[in-house]
Amino acid sequence: MSRGDGRVMRGVLAALGQRVRLNTRELAAEVYGPHNWTHSDEVSTRRALRRLHAQGRVFCLGFDSYGSRVWCLPEVAGLLTPPWKVKRDALTPPEPVTLGEALGLSEGWLMRAWNTSRL
Repeated sequence: MSRGDGRVMRGVLAALGQRVRLNTRELAAEVYGPHNWTHSDEVSTRRALRRLHAQGRVFCLGFDSYGSRVWCLPEVAGLLTPPWKVKRDALTPPEPVTLGEALGLSEGWLMRAWNTSRL
């Protein structure tokens, strides 16, 4: 029987509450300290993020240019939507605008560049 959120899950939620979006490595550094986290600490951070994501308490924005997932709280996910993903009205979900197709490129690089930038 679970006794609630563990230390890593609480640390992840606290870090995302203070800073709007972070990738997995930045979250591991926030939870374990910037100089003393290891690969196993990053694995436990990913496990906590998977569990929080399954509960709907964190939102994955996609990947950054380094290949790490970028996370935020669900309350701010709408504010961090890239400009090429717009809502037509409140009833329809966001649809990708064909910016990448217009440039002849896939949308993956646009999303990674957007998630890497700290606008």
